[in-house]
Amino acid sequence: MSETKSVFLYGKPTASKANALLATQKAYTNLVNTFIEKMAIDHEFLLDLLNNNNQSPRIRELEKQVRKSHQLGSAYGQNAIDMVVKELHNHSVRIRNKVYGYVQQHLRDMIDYISFKSLLNASVKNLDEIQIVKNILEKEKQKKKPSPSKIEEFENLLGKLKSLTEEKRTFYKETVSTLFLENLKYSRLPFIKNAPLQLDSRLSTIEVSHSTKEHFIVFVKLLGEKDRVAFPASTSRNSLRRINQYKTGSLTLTTNKNGKVRIGVPFTKKIKKKAISKKNILSMDAGITDLINTNTGTLMEHFKEWVNFTGS
Repeated sequence: MSETKSVFLYGKPTASKANALLATQKAYTNLVNTFIEKMAIDHEFLLDLLNNNNQSPRIRELEKQVRKSHQLGSAYGQNAIDMVVKELHNHSVRIRNKVYGYVQQHLRDMIDYISFKSLLNASVKNLDEIQIVKNILEKEKQKKKPSPSKIEEFENLLGKLKSLTEEKRTFYKETVSTLFLENLKYSRLPFIKNAPLQLDSRLSTIEVSHSTKEHFIVFVKLLGEKDRVAFPASTSRNSLRRINQYKTGSLTLTTNKNGKVRIGVPFTKKIKKKAISKKNILSMDAGITDLINTNTGTLMEHFKEWVNFTGS
């Protein structure tokens, strides 16, 4: 298995370079917040956000439409919307979890309509959930290696949905939809104050410096600049070792009011998975409406119960 970490390069560019960078970062931040505003209120994006699917045709089409309103170009636009999908995915999941806790506590008969993302999407958009589950089942069965557990899960779900009357299914959808949309309405939307520039090979390159005292020179495409702008940057001895030792990924770049830049360089490190014995292990789950649930069936609603907990 592997894990991803980052090391950081630091530099102090000239005033003109710092100003160009600040202008680009400001435009990029505005673009990120524009995508947030557009996608958060449009229910057509809900399922894609719940699935963290930034490759959705709907999302790609939105980026192309908004591209006409800014001068950053397609690469910055695509990176910005990818960042927004991740932000709104987390936002949507938090709201869903909150509604799940309420439904689990007070409306358990409706739990499937919040447990399954497809049914939550059907509830919010008032779609035929039975047909949606049939389509999911058919798609899974047509895969080269279908998952027996998924097929069984959705076949069971389909049977449960068919056992409900149309009136009850409509009531469940309306109730879950209202709960979710009310929470969405009164939850503060993510707002990015100073978005770091997400740089890939279309926007930046990094080279070892042979002409300056700094360790590297990072060349970045900036707004209004014909050629890529060079940013000399240095790092610690340990970070140098990691950059040379491991495979690195796409850079991130931020600047502060003093004009200094920080460049993040992610690297992937292979690690050995530790063998863990499953004997005598007690697992715990922090609940939404309850404090803790354990794999032994213990339910704790208050910290007083946790203090007196013996592990049995």
